[in-house]
Amino acid sequence: MVYDKEYYQKNKDRFLEWQKKYRLNNKEKVRANRIRYDAIYVPLNRDKILARKKQYRLKNNDKLKEYRRRSEVKQKERERQKTPHYKETKKQYQKGFYLKNRKRILAYGKKHSQIQEVKARKNELTRIWRKNNPRSNRSLYPELQEAMNNVRIRDKNTCQWQGCGVTFRQTEIHVNHIFPRSEYPDLELVEQYMICYCPNHHSYWHRMRGDPYHGMIYPSHEYMRANPDELLLGGD
Repeated sequence: MVYDKEYYQKNKDRFLEWQKKYRLNNKEKVRANRIRYDAIYVPLNRDKILARKKQYRLKNNDKLKEYRRRSEVKQKERERQKTPHYKETKKQYQKGFYLKNRKRILAYGKKHSQIQEVKARKNELTRIWRKNNPRSNRSLYPELQEAMNNVRIRDKNTCQWQGCGVTFRQTEIHVNHIFPRSEYPDLELVEQYMICYCPNHHSYWHRMRGDPYHGMIYPSHEYMRANPDELLLGGD
């Protein structure tokens, strides 16, 4: 056995070249052998194969890491991940794994979510996400929420009053109906008649129209309170 291993190491290139030629000249035979191996040998010896793979990974961990760092290997893996077969196989595997281990996964998630550090981190990530992705009032019905959120995307959550340009990072941004919903209910879903304003200019718009509820729209952010005149005049 030692002699065979030494002989193989000395003539490794010649053996690999022979294997490559054999595969090219006997594609159908190689494919049939592979199918028979996957269908018969693998199910009967699954535990043995997995144990052998695990032992090899533990023994050659550094060698495998170095192999995965190669640029051609990375490129090949990226191309493989883009194929529909890979995505579908991965999806089926994840679905099957979840169905097999559903109770264990749910129990772990429930237990893990009660840890104070995890709760704090989750709340912090939620707060950051909501700050960076402001949405309209959830108490509104879904169609109106979707229309107002589309307007926010269109206007980049920035006050459209001429010369203002205050963003959602500085203060709260409102979606104003140019034709008020109470007077024109048929136009409340038309995105063309909506516009983003900061609270100051939103209130000023309704005050110019003579709406009695303009006082309810009050700047709640410190930036707005510190610069009411400047923002009211549009930054001029």
